[in-house]
Amino acid sequence: MNGPLPRVPARVESPLRPPRDLRAVALACAFAGALLAARFAWTGGLGFAFLLWNLALALAPLALALPARGGAPRFVAWLLFFPNAPYLVTDFVHLGAGDAPLWFDVGLLAAFAWAGLLAGCVSLERMRGRVEGPGARGPAGSSRPGPPASRASASGSAASCA
Repeated sequence: MNGPLPRVPARVESPLRPPRDLRAVALACAFAGALLAARFAWTGGLGFAFLLWNLALALAPLALALPARGGAPRFVAWLLFFPNAPYLVTDFVHLGAGDAPLWFDVGLLAAFAWAGLLAGCVSLERMRGRVEGPGARGPAGSSRPGPPASRASASGSAASCA
């Protein structure tokens, strides 16, 4: 009982289970879709159905960033579709154009905007990992050199940069 504690292995993602970032995107999309289905049931119409198409376009860059291979043509396609991810934020211009209460439409549009932004961020992070290569690490514990240290200017004050 007095010996060293056994080492607990690091959490390993199961090959049968999608990574955490993709699960978060799927959950955000499912929540947004459930709100849209509730709106359809509430109003009895198909108002705001265009959000499904916009969300599909927002997921396109994520789908292009997933495969391990692809080269320059896949990167160009990803770059062309990437602006669709944050585009869902612009759908707030449709507020007040439906039969549902305003508070519900605000929540619905916010859910779709969040799903699109999350898909865009995950897509960008995955594409960054593909471009930098398998050995690259993020800012915390990075093996890459950081930004140049601030140097004193001629007047002796420290230069600052963001």
